[in-house]
Amino acid sequence: MKVRFLIDGDLSPDYVRELRRYDAAIDVLRIGQPDAPPRGTLDPDVLSFSEQAHLAAGGHHWGIFNLRRGYGLGVYLAELQLIWDVSEAEEWIDQIR
Repeated sequence: MKVRFLIDGDLSPDYVRELRRYDAAIDVLRIGQPDAPPRGTLDPDVLSFSEQAHLAAGGHHWGIFNLRRGYGLGVYLAELQLIWDVSEAEEWIDQIR
């Protein structure tokens, strides 16, 4: 299964636009968009949202990527594109990077 991304609402909507521009097949949502948790959703509730597809397996999450301050949008987009290109969603289960 391909990786899917849920972008935090504190990050620029440019992440969604640029990832889709890179490849329209990338499944990416941002907090506050339709089918995603609303803006202002607390992190534990966002994690619960991401677990819904995996509850039968004991409440695991599909993986979390923390972005550190100090890098530009282009650096993060390149990393996310690489993750999408070369890995499968199952590789990231319960990983925090």
